[in-house]
Amino acid sequence: MEMESAISRAQSHGLPEGNNHPPHNPDDRWPLLANWRQAIARQLPTPAPDTAAIAWKKAALASGQHEFTDTKTEMVERAIADDSAFLSSRPVRRKKGHAKAKGLRRSPRRVGRGHRQTVRCRHGAFSEIR
Repeated sequence: MEMESAISRAQSHGLPEGNNHPPHNPDDRWPLLANWRQAIARQLPTPAPDTAAIAWKKAALASGQHEFTDTKTEMVERAIADDSAFLSSRPVRRKKGHAKAKGLRRSPRRVGRGHRQTVRCRHGAFSEIR
């Protein structure tokens, strides 16, 4: 929508960048807006797979993105509460070997004279040795 607005302004002011796009029709915006609102209305009640999705739902609720749909505020709040309860009852998954990888430290190998080798240190940083 913002890009469409920028294109229409460029065309209305006669800027050459506006000629790279088809003529702007303001009536074309309404179907896009309806599709966007429908997508928001479908996403809000779906279960959140992680905490980032819960944060997005909270931000969408706070900004009022659901107000122009049939979605009620109470339903969104209930979905957020259900998602939070579900995710907090599940253990956090870690990659296999994660605990082992913390304690490992590679000892640098000596390389021939004048050559450099990059070695990964314990904290994930890279250091260069000679």
